[in-house]
Amino acid sequence: MKKFMELVPKGVKVAAVVWMCAIVVLGIVAGCMFPHWGDSGTCHMGVVASVAIGAAGGLVMGVFMAAWTLCLGYVYADAKRRGMRPVLWTLIAALFPHLFGFLLYFALRQPMTPRCAKCGQPVTLDQRFCSWCGTPGPVIGGSEAGPGAPGAGSVPAV
Repeated sequence: MKKFMELVPKGVKVAAVVWMCAIVVLGIVAGCMFPHWGDSGTCHMGVVASVAIGAAGGLVMGVFMAAWTLCLGYVYADAKRRGMRPVLWTLIAALFPHLFGFLLYFALRQPMTPRCAKCGQPVTLDQRFCSWCGTPGPVIGGSEAGPGAPGAGSVPAV
């Protein structure tokens, strides 16, 4: 859980708390109004019980919405750190129903990209040089094979 929260951006954490508080307040306000929604405008239960029910319902919905917001923040930050399109994946996770967008993201996300030792920019495994500073990229297999070496240009076995 600690790793999850470290990755979520601070603005998303604040938004999740604001969501939760706003929904709890909305539940309390609805609870205050509930006794007056009877058939003839008469009170069916006490104001305290009505406010408690509204606050409990608001708290449940607020926690749900805050958790959903934090998960979207995680998808955004994780996609960004993996070199994927963060806004696109966040929209997919948010708009596909029944958490199908989250399932798609976790099934299709790319592996972590290594960083350039010199400038810190992400370098994909198929790059031989950093596109930012020109430093030689990561070497797969532990040794560089020249163009005439056996197996050069072939796909490494997994």
